[in-house]
Formats: sequence, C-alpha cells, structure tokens
Amino acid sequence: RHKSPAKSVLDDIFGELLRLEKPIVFHNALIDLAFLYESFHVPLPAKLSTFSADLNEMFSGGIFDTKYISEYWARDGASFLQYIFRKNQRENHRAHVDDKNCVSVFFDDAGDEVAYVDCRLPRPSDPKSGRKLCKDYANHGYCRRGVACSDEHDVD
Repeated sequence: RHKSPAKSVLDDIFGELLRLEKPIVFHNALIDLAFLYESFHVPLPAKLSTFSADLNEMFSGGIFDTKYISEYWARDGASFLQYIFRKNQRENHRAHVDDKNCVSVFFDDAGDEVAYVDCRLPRPSDPKSGRKLCKDYANHGYCRRGVACSDEHDVD
C-alpha cells in the first residue's frame, strides 16, 4: 500500500513522539489516543486493558489529560479548556502579585519562523457585567440557551 507524503510525515512525527519518551498532554484524550493508535500503530485491540497497557508502554513519559485533571483531581467543576486556562492564569497572577509561589514562563524570540500567540491575561477595558459565569459555558464552551442566557459567557 502506497503512503501519501502527508501520511509519511505524520508517521515520522508520531514515531518521534514515541522515541523521545516525553510526557504528552491532551484535553479529553481517549478519542485522540484511539485515533493515533489506529492510524499510526495497529488496529485497536478488542480489550480496553490491552489498549491501556499498550499506551502505557508507547508513551513511557506519561499521558496527561487536562480534562481528567480538572474534573477528577482538581475538582474544578468545569472542564472547558479556555475557562480552566484563564481561571488558573488569574490565580497564578494573584499569587505573583502577592509574592507567593507561582509559575513564570518566558520564551526566547524564535523570529519569524514560529507563529506567536499572545495568551497573556487581557487587560480589563470595560467593567464586567456583574453577571455570574454560565456553568454550561464553563463546562462545555457553549450554552444551549445562547443569547437568551442571562449569565456571562466571556471567560476573560
């Protein structure tokens, strides 16, 4: 069977991930891991225990699922990734301002070769509405009530 150039590059990337034995981070990982396993390794096994053991061996650096961490370890009550990120970013900023333990990350300038995404906390420009954050939105990134919802949908 002939591999397309794109498939060959993806095979190389997947192989490199396995070779480096570094931790790998996902958000809501099960479907992604099943897709990677089936697409770049072998067909999915019939038993979940076999699949889990194979993943443990393949990703020896560890597999971390931010959704699992937020729901079951941190007991955040919300699992929408943007909400979790901003909430923890604000808490970390407060710790920094209060001269407590916090995380600081600095990136070297990679020039024009790497796209840069500014994910700093936004500066408050307008006072917040005073409304509480919508739990559906914080959990899922959408609210079935849409514009009829009286709660806030802006996680920033």
